[in-house]
Amino acid sequence: MVDEVDRYCTAGHSDENLRWIIDYGRGQRISLIGLARRPARVSRDLSANADWIVAFQTQEPRDLDYLNDFGFNTDGLAQLEPFQWRAAGNVADLLHAQHEVRI
Repeated sequence: MVDEVDRYCTAGHSDENLRWIIDYGRGQRISLIGLARRPARVSRDLSANADWIVAFQTQEPRDLDYLNDFGFNTDGLAQLEPFQWRAAGNVADLLHAQHEVRI
């Protein structure tokens, strides 16, 4: 898990070790969870390899455009309550994972 992943993985620069995980981790069965307040700042290499993306409340136009590219219905993202979320990608896998992980 990488908190504030946009500090280490932007369109212009990525940490060398993080870059390896993004590019080759899937083949080694290495999972990565990246958290970012501003999704539009995250490298497209990371999002392109994502099985699913989860979004909480956001209203910044650049972030909404970025999330729209992944199939989000961005109309409702600005009105989400705290801890409400929406997902794009293989949501069946996401829901299955939620039942397996207890925090």
